[in-house]
Parts: sequence; structure tokens; C-alpha cells
Amino acid sequence: MNPKLMYMAVIVLASFAWASVARAGSLPTEVIGIFPPDVAEFAIADLQQARSLAWFPQLQKKVLPDQLRQFELFLASPGMDRDSRVEQLAPWALVPGSSASQPSQGGTDSQETVIVALGQFSPDSTAAYFKARKRTAVNVRDHFLYPLNGGSGVGGTLVWFLNSTVAVLGERKQVERLISINDNEGPNLLNNPSMAPLISQANTHSVILGRAELDSRES
Repeated sequence: MNPKLMYMAVIVLASFAWASVARAGSLPTEVIGIFPPDVAEFAIADLQQARSLAWFPQLQKKVLPDQLRQFELFLASPGMDRDSRVEQLAPWALVPGSSASQPSQGGTDSQETVIVALGQFSPDSTAAYFKARKRTAVNVRDHFLYPLNGGSGVGGTLVWFLNSTVAVLGERKQVERLISINDNEGPNLLNNPSMAPLISQANTHSVILGRAELDSRES
């Protein structure tokens, strides 16, 4: 199991004491449907509630994906829209890496993190930010993907704004895959008969973080 998600399981159990004051909101079906069907692990964080807790810095350091912190720093950059922020639920998943065609017998499959952040974003401000600094955005099917590391988007995290309230973060191959799923060119996570019910259950009863895990080789 991924070490961060193992730590998160402990946090989830401990956080049930906060159920009456910090219950996570409901994750829209449309957001779950952005993810591919072959995710290995799926997690949800209600950042709006979590930020009010004393142990949020520890949660941020040990549990939340590093790419999410990079994205928040990017949104806070001078020249970006001051109102842009991640403020609500942030689901993320581990998906097979682009080089992994089949599961390995040793259980050491290449996996990558894909994040869908919900909040208030300004795609136009991001486009203007990149243009002013002569930074190159990646064009995929007339969708613009913005490198968070200042590079060309090869081997780094890209952000794709689905709209002004949904942003997708991940490696280029994975983001391109999610664009295809969003264009109804392939199945999504809602088509996974084993994982989808687990996510629905976690989504209903989660407090700060919901977690659903599936080892597809045992299904």
C-alpha cells in the first residue's frame, strides 16, 4: 500500500470523533466520472474543513499529494487571479503509469497520481500569466495544459482547467487520457463495478478524508 494512504487510513479512523462538526461534503458524480476505470487507490480530502483543524499541516505534509501543494503555490503566484484557490473536495487516485501495460507479478507496478481539484479558478488569468512570461502551454485537442514546473510539460505535472471550478493535475499522458474520458471516448471510474460502490460508501460516510482501495488482481 502507498505509505501516504496507509497514514491516511489512520487519520480517517481518528477523525470520526469530528463527525458532527467536520463531515465532508458530497463528491459530484461528474467528478468521479473524470477518472479512468483502472484506478488502484482513490482518496478524497475536504480541504475546506481540514484547514480548520490543528493537525492540518501534518495532514498536508504526510498525506496530501505534493502536486496539490505545487498547484496552490502556483495559484498564489504574483500576477495570478487573487480569487483563484482550491477550496472544496480534492479527490486523487493512483493509476497505472504510461509505461505499465500489464501488472507485474512482483506487485511493483508503475503508478502515477492524478488529482481533480475543486475550487474557484480563472483559466483566462492563467493563460495571460503564461503569455506575459513567455511560457509555453501544451495544446491537446484545443485544450491548454499548463506546466507547473516551468518546463515544457515533459515529465512534470500539468494542470488542465476543465472549467472555472474544476482543475485536473497529472502527468501529460494521464491528463490526455482524462481529456479523452471527458470527451466520452472511453469508460470511466463509474464503470468499475468493484471500485465505484466503495467510493460511494466512502463518499457518504467520510469525515475529513474518504478512502477506497482495490487490488484489481484479486477481483
